[in-house]
Amino acid sequence: MILHVAIITQSPAVSFRESTNQQSTQKAAEGILIGVRKGGTGAILRFLAINPRIKIHPGEVLFLIDDELYRKGMEWHIKEMPFTTPGEISFEKSADYFTDPKVPERIRQINPKQKLLLTFRDPVIRLVSEHYFLLRRCTLGKSVSYCKVYGNKTLDEIYIRRNPHTGAKEVNTEYEPMMRSLYHVHLKRWFAIFPREQILIIDGDNFAKNNPAGPLRKVEEFLGVEPFIKESMFYHDDDKGFYCPVESGCIENKGHSYAYPSQDAIDILRRYFKPHNEKLFEMLGYRYHWK
Repeated sequence: MILHVAIITQSPAVSFRESTNQQSTQKAAEGILIGVRKGGTGAILRFLAINPRIKIHPGEVLFLIDDELYRKGMEWHIKEMPFTTPGEISFEKSADYFTDPKVPERIRQINPKQKLLLTFRDPVIRLVSEHYFLLRRCTLGKSVSYCKVYGNKTLDEIYIRRNPHTGAKEVNTEYEPMMRSLYHVHLKRWFAIFPREQILIIDGDNFAKNNPAGPLRKVEEFLGVEPFIKESMFYHDDDKGFYCPVESGCIENKGHSYAYPSQDAIDILRRYFKPHNEKLFEMLGYRYHWK
């Protein structure tokens, strides 16, 4: 399901930098995918790039998160953006923007009419996916501290602990990724700063399970670019269980199979997330079919 009320025009105050070719400029991102981590942001970004009028930064700039980069100012940030010509827009994403408390206000200061994309995913599935994502990062020399603490533990040991007073099993709320699945906590900050019609929300669970052309066309409309993406540009990969672009095919390292927590641990997690999910549904005005 997608939340879409109206199209907001890009602020004319956003600065830009011209190249030697007067028709080509660099400018602040006109669309930002703010998260959520392991919510399908990579697939959304890759599929949006099919539209030649959406020029996407290939990585994560982290300008709004990293204080050292932020102090370099907008001129540095704009130089990191792709060049665009009239009729094209620049676009960036960081899956961690959504949960960083300082990012909404920083975006507002740059452009109070900024167009934002956001994706949600079943909080338990997202939680498991993040664990394996962090383990894979360890093989690249990243997230090393995470692997030192959790690399040899089972998911039950990570997610569930014993209450020191009652001995009953409960969710380990001190586990940092748990907080990233409390969507209403973070969304409240964004709704306090930006009108809801400036935030387009995408169902991350079903985005690639069904043909993504429909949601992507809504994104094109939201961003104000000429429609380009069609159903025929995607095919369903039966082995991976989701849709991939016809032109480039599926990414080999996507579609991982995970070992999940025990059913007992899943039940405890579901009970923990249920009231938090209800708060999110109340904020959105509709429900996701999460268990």
